[in-house]
Amino acid sequence: MLTRGGGSERFLGGMVTFGTFQFLGMRPFLGRVLEPEDFSSGTPPVFIMRYRTWLARFGGDHSIVNRAFFLNGKPYTLIGIMPPRFALGNRDIWMPVQGFADPPRRATRSCRWRRGGNAWPGPRRLLRFRRQGHP
Repeated sequence: MLTRGGGSERFLGGMVTFGTFQFLGMRPFLGRVLEPEDFSSGTPPVFIMRYRTWLARFGGDHSIVNRAFFLNGKPYTLIGIMPPRFALGNRDIWMPVQGFADPPRRATRSCRWRRGGNAWPGPRRLLRFRRQGHP
């Protein structure tokens, strides 16, 4: 949920693993895509936004890139806007699977994923955002 001037908005978010955007051959329209350090545990949380969402909800405002937003009460930085033709899973935003780049945690999560099926939050989540420092 993203809060603007006392109101809030819902975004459909997805989690991606390292190299997703590079594998698909997609470069950002603005900013950057996720880098290896974005997937490591303990790094500042970041996300990428869909072009259509950026235009519809932010009027194409270039200044929102590299700004902090609140996602379910936790600050995240918007690092990039994908190009108009990109729509992975019809999501509004994408975030890195934190800890995926850490070999011990990746192996543990992989095993839990196969056995339990619900160890990860899942690819479809409604996210809560609140903008920080933007009118």
